[in-house]
Amino acid sequence: TANISVALILIWVSALFWSAGPVLGWGSYTDRMYGTCEIDWAEANFSSICKSYIISIFFCCFFLPVSIMFFSYVSIIKMVKSSHTLAGADDPTDRQRRLDRDVTRVSVVICTAFIVAWSPYAVISMWSAFGHSVPNLTSVLASLFAKSASFYNPIIYFGMNSKFRKDILVLLPCAKESKEPVKLKKFKNLRQKQGFTLQKPEKAHVLQVPDSGPMSLINTPPLGNRNSFDLACDNSDFECVRL
Repeated sequence: TANISVALILIWVSALFWSAGPVLGWGSYTDRMYGTCEIDWAEANFSSICKSYIISIFFCCFFLPVSIMFFSYVSIIKMVKSSHTLAGADDPTDRQRRLDRDVTRVSVVICTAFIVAWSPYAVISMWSAFGHSVPNLTSVLASLFAKSASFYNPIIYFGMNSKFRKDILVLLPCAKESKEPVKLKKFKNLRQKQGFTLQKPEKAHVLQVPDSGPMSLINTPPLGNRNSFDLACDNSDFECVRL
């Protein structure tokens, strides 16, 4: 929590610094349509101070964030892939493989979306700053496309991350009564590594449920045999893989 608070403070301080620069004379703003304003990129042709501001903001607010984002997501992918080795799991389960695939896909799409959204605006701005003319329509479209990138990430996470999607659906009023089914695939003895043995071996037997089937209550499961496990020690000594 402390790291998140520090990161948010640094983000707001950085935004205040770069937005206050033109107000204090380092760079300048110009009016745009619909009562908005933006940095006057063309002013760099007439002022070396404005040119230094534009070059600085291009490096610190575009090139540096892209580099940090790329490095961070590559590190996340490497950490996820190496977590199985650190845990001693040479043969990861299907769920672990799905998580690895989801993390990799989301990381690649997030980086690509940010670069695609902001690259046209950054290139056009630098092109205009060095004295080249840019059509007004091209400038407006690039600006809108870049500034609309703020809502890309939630859509990407919702469409590509199953856990994020389930957590969002739980917030909906119509989904509050629904419960996520839990399936236990296998049990893993945590005491085995410490040399402890179970008093009784794990055994499985079949439970016959007479109240299940077509004539049963609405909330009862369908007819079928279900396996249950009798464990001889506390549940805290075991862990299960959830599908």
